[in-house]
This record gives sequence, C-alpha cells and structure tokens, in this order.
Amino acid sequence: MSDIGAASFAERMILSLSKIDVSQWPWDKIINGSGLGLNLLSFIKSSAKGNPQMEKLVAEAERNNAYMKSLNDLISEAARYQARSNKISERQLDQILKALQGLESWTQSMNERLQSIADGINSFSRPSVTGLIHGIGGLLTEAAAVAEIRRLADNTEKMAGSLSGIDQNLDSINSRGDYFPQHVHSYIRTMIERHSRDEMPHYFFVFHQGHEWHPKFEDLQRQDPLGPPFVGYKDDLDELCAFLVDEVRPQVGTEPVLHILMPTVKPLAITESLRFPDAMRPFCVEGQKGDGGVPYVFMCTPRQEDRQHLKHIGALQPKSRYVLLQQAGVCLPFIGKYLSWTLEPQFFEDPYYTTTTTCDLLLYESLYCECNPVPPRVLGEPRVA
Repeated sequence: MSDIGAASFAERMILSLSKIDVSQWPWDKIINGSGLGLNLLSFIKSSAKGNPQMEKLVAEAERNNAYMKSLNDLISEAARYQARSNKISERQLDQILKALQGLESWTQSMNERLQSIADGINSFSRPSVTGLIHGIGGLLTEAAAVAEIRRLADNTEKMAGSLSGIDQNLDSINSRGDYFPQHVHSYIRTMIERHSRDEMPHYFFVFHQGHEWHPKFEDLQRQDPLGPPFVGYKDDLDELCAFLVDEVRPQVGTEPVLHILMPTVKPLAITESLRFPDAMRPFCVEGQKGDGGVPYVFMCTPRQEDRQHLKHIGALQPKSRYVLLQQAGVCLPFIGKYLSWTLEPQFFEDPYYTTTTTCDLLLYESLYCECNPVPPRVLGEPRVA
C-alpha cells in the first residue's frame, strides 16, 4: 500500500472514528469471548453499520493486511486520545490495546491459514473423483446445454420464465467473452463486498470448467488482489467439493460460509443427479442470470436441503429411468415360482423407449416399466457401481 493510500485511509478512518466513543464498547465481553480476534472484528463490523464510510473502510481492511494493520493502529490511537481526554481509564486502555493485539494476531494467523489453503487448491487432486461428471456426459455447454435445459427444467423454472431467454444467452457470448477474466474478478469482488458486513466469515471459491481465462485473471490478481476471502478456483466440481470438505473445513471451522461461485457467459447444464456433502455446510452455490432473467447455470439437485442453498441456479429434473424385470422357466400360475427363476433387473436411464410393456410366454415373461430415478450422487465421492 502506498504512503498516499495509507494517508488517505488514515484521514478517512480518523474522521469516522471521531464519531465513535470506544469507551462504550464492552471490552470485558470482547476479551472474554471464545475467539478474541473474531469477536472484536464482529463488534467493529456491527458498530460500523449505519456509517457508510466506515463500513467501506472495514471492508477494505478485511481484504487487505495493510489496511487491517492501519485499522488497528487508528483504533489504538483513538483509544489513547480518549484516555488523554479522561474518557476512558488506564485499565480500559490496557484492555483495548490487549484486544487490538489479539485482533492483529488472529488476523495474521487466519490470513496465513487462508494463504496455505489457497496455495494447496491448485495442487489438490482426487483421482477417484476427477472427471466423473464429464465421464458420463453430465456437463454440457452452449447449444447442447440449452437442449437439455428445455427438456429437463423443472416446472417452476418453466412457469417463471418459460425459458424464453435461454436462446438469447447464446447471442451474448461475444459481448463479454473477451473480458471474461475481468468479469470474474469483478464478480468475486462484488460478492466479497456484499457479505463484508456480516458477522460470520465468508470464503469464496470459483468453479468454471475452462482454463483459458486463468492467465489474465492471475494478472488482475497481481494488480488488484481480492484479498484473503477469495481462496481460489477449480475446473472440476467434484474435486472442489472434496477439497472444501477435506482441507478447508478442518482449517476454518464449522461456522464460516463457503461460497462456490459459478460465473459463465454460456449456458451450462449439469445433468447428473447430485447432492452436496453434509460436511460442506454451511455453503452457498451461486450463479448468474442472463438475458431475459434466465439463469446461465442449471443443475440437477433433487434434495430440497441442497436447493435451498442454491442462488440463481436453475433446477433440472432427474432423468427418467426404466427397468426390465424378467423371469425365465415354466411361468405358470401358482407353480411358476417353483419352476422359474428371476433374472437380474436391467435399468435404462433416460431411455428412448418409454412405454410400459409386458411379455408373457410359457417359458419367459417380462415387464418393462418406469422406476425411481438414479439416487443423487454425493459430490466429491466416487459413483457407486
């Protein structure tokens, strides 16, 4: 951070802090909290509400280590000034300085932890789940995605917009396609700022199936870092979910909200029936809407406990499944069960032939009918054979 930037930050922060009486803050409660740094940061956030300038500065501090140190120094200076003005006692001043030291220590520790996670996300690999969705053709883009969205979209989606804008989404690809890295960078920044006032920490990850935008995005990151809340990106949704469960949750604890952002300018359909791992909660999966208010991303997540955590993500129905039940031998009433045997059922997902039929011969009988769809697979876990 430049001297000019630091000076500007300090001047604005002092102006905001001049309106806050730190002697009224419950320092005993803050210090005795289970997590001193997190407790104080949450209280500063809540105290900033209603003061747009301070809200913005606190958000900047969260994204940038240098700003956080400046925030600490400025609150410390405000406390010393109020001590000289006899607004707070020496004991209160000691408590405040102790709390601020705890916040700085906690911030440094958390940033180091997040940096360690960020360093590991690109090298993380889980061969047993890599490419599972691609392997069955369950991830489709552009025209193929549009066709599947029209065929499998839930009735609620059809009623909301009749998918009237989904074709127009294809026409908008070139309008932003060359600027996709900047679009992703700006989108992440917007999401971080949107949740910066929350007392609960939020961490952000990006899923996008392509690689071509990575180099320019990294250039933008070097020029304008998004800060610790943005951890990284993955091109495989299964690996990302496995990473969140195995690496991120143990590091950040059970309270922070994990966000999977799905920016795209092309219609994307994930047609495999999926569910998110319970160990990932709390989480939020968020996409964007295209022309006509229709989501760009549609997913097949049948469970309501998963759908309630999806935002701007269209819902797909599971593909239909039929079963062929067969019996061979002497297929006669009453005695048939002693003189025949049941063959292994054969299942057909999304079959071309979808009419219920029966076949009843002396030595063979069968029933071909619809059955329950394939149960959703847990993301980040291998498909059960």
